[in-house]
Amino acid sequence: WHTLLSALYIWSKAALANRFLTFLGDRVEMAHSVEGRQLFLGLRLTEYVMGLPPSMKFHYGPTTNSFNEKWILKEAIKPFVTEELYSRKKNSFAAPVKYRHDGLVRKMFDRQITRENVEALGFL
Repeated sequence: WHTLLSALYIWSKAALANRFLTFLGDRVEMAHSVEGRQLFLGLRLTEYVMGLPPSMKFHYGPTTNSFNEKWILKEAIKPFVTEELYSRKKNSFAAPVKYRHDGLVRKMFDRQITRENVEALGFL
């Protein structure tokens, strides 16, 4: 096996099964009576992708100076999306923030945690 395939195999047996599918997937979904589907984890697709050469799994982008681990997926969708969408910078998904950086909690901290108040503690 290529070194990359070995690493992907170990990751799929360790992190994928024990972390992603447990904490971010099946257990959480079942606890709330929701049946979800993990994208791209079908057996036939997984076997097909594992058979692809490593050069198709990771692609180095000299213009971005970074690796794209979803390069083949991006290339597959290229004929179906606009150039603007295809070349758009990746935006990560994040859950909504409970306490915004400019919200009430932050304003309270700014009022209470001042240089004078910290120095008055006496141990700094």
